[in-house]
Amino acid sequence: MIANRVDISERPEHINDKSEFGHWEGDSIVCSQSVESLNVMVERQTQYVSIRRVLNREPEADERDDHKVAKSIQKGWTKKYYPR
Repeated sequence: MIANRVDISERPEHINDKSEFGHWEGDSIVCSQSVESLNVMVERQTQYVSIRRVLNREPEADERDDHKVAKSIQKGWTKKYYPR
């Protein structure tokens, strides 16, 4: 599990105005004809996007990739992560 991960339904209302840097949303893009997927993360204020190819669509693989992306983001850039 990613540190500070909060479900999008539990996101505080003040985050919606995008006035604070460091809040991320993530989602996966999958195709029914492929075993691969894309992991997409967006920083809410700057709209900085990180897209990574995931070779295995199993939920565990996607979660591992979320963790890799979160660790690769520069320290101090992350306050909360809101998976969709």
